[in-house]
Amino acid sequence: MQKAFTKFDRTIGFLEDFVSIWTIVFISIIVVVQVFFRYVLDSGILWSDEVITILMVSMVMFGVPAVTRRGMHTELHVFINLLPRSARHAVRFATSLIGLAFLVLFFVAAARYAMDSRGMVTTVLRIPIQFVYAILPIGAFLAIYEYLKTVIVEFRSSSH
Repeated sequence: MQKAFTKFDRTIGFLEDFVSIWTIVFISIIVVVQVFFRYVLDSGILWSDEVITILMVSMVMFGVPAVTRRGMHTELHVFINLLPRSARHAVRFATSLIGLAFLVLFFVAAARYAMDSRGMVTTVLRIPIQFVYAILPIGAFLAIYEYLKTVIVEFRSSSH
């Protein structure tokens, strides 16, 4: 069972990293090409803004869980490290629970938002907006997964 979870967890981590990295690569390429077209060829690429926006949302929604996985979110270490060990764990546990509660609310709202956008398409590429907005609850779900792992680890380490 533990082996299957480890494999699943690695797959989730790979997905988060893969999407985060490749979206920034594609954003960079598209921006450079768009600048070249605009200022050298005196023409624009109509779809570039639409694609860049979708890629940026994807980068954020997959990047947040990836950063959570590595424990790289901003934290007030100076103040937290001044606290006694038990209080430090309690503060980290509480902030993780607050973050988790926010993510659950965000997930519900994002899923509703995606469902309510059925039948709509993007302006230039005519991509169904429901697919674009689906990135939001998917990213929220991944972040919830990572936060749950964080809360469990924090709870276990505080009980020792």
